[in-house]
Amino acid sequence: MCGKIKFIRFIIIAFMGLYPIIASCQHVTEKIFLASDRMNYGLGDTISLFGQVCPTDTLNYSRYLYVELITQQDSVLLRNKLKSDDKGCFSVNLPVETYWKQGTYHLRAYTRLMQNFNPLSFPIYPIQIGKQGQNSVATAEGVNCLI
Repeated sequence: MCGKIKFIRFIIIAFMGLYPIIASCQHVTEKIFLASDRMNYGLGDTISLFGQVCPTDTLNYSRYLYVELITQQDSVLLRNKLKSDDKGCFSVNLPVETYWKQGTYHLRAYTRLMQNFNPLSFPIYPIQIGKQGQNSVATAEGVNCLI
C-alpha cells in the first residue's frame, strides 16, 4: 500500500514538473480560405475552386491539403489531394457528374494537421448543383451587382 502511494506521489510531482514545459509549447494552427468561380452549377459542369492555406502563428504551413465535395448527408462524392505553391495558394477543377441529384452540396478543405481537430472548423462552401440560381438579374440600364 505504501508503495502505491509513493508511486502516485511520484506521478503527480512528475506532471507538476512537466506542466510548464507542456503549457509553453505553441500549437501550430492553420486556416484555409476557399472560393469558387460561381455558386450554381449545372449537371456536367466543372467547378473551378481556388484558395489559400495560411498559417496563424508561424511561417510554416502544410503543403498538401484535401478538398472534398460532400452531400447533405456527409457522403463524400469527390476527394482530391492538392499541393499548394510557395505562398500557400492552390486551385483545382472538379467535374460535376451528370447522374448526381439536384440539390445543395458542400465543398470543404483541410490539411492533415487540421484533420485532428473538430470537422466543424473546416471551411465549408455551399454550392447548388442542377438548379438554376434564383439570383438572376433582369436586364436593365445601369450597373447590376450580385453579392
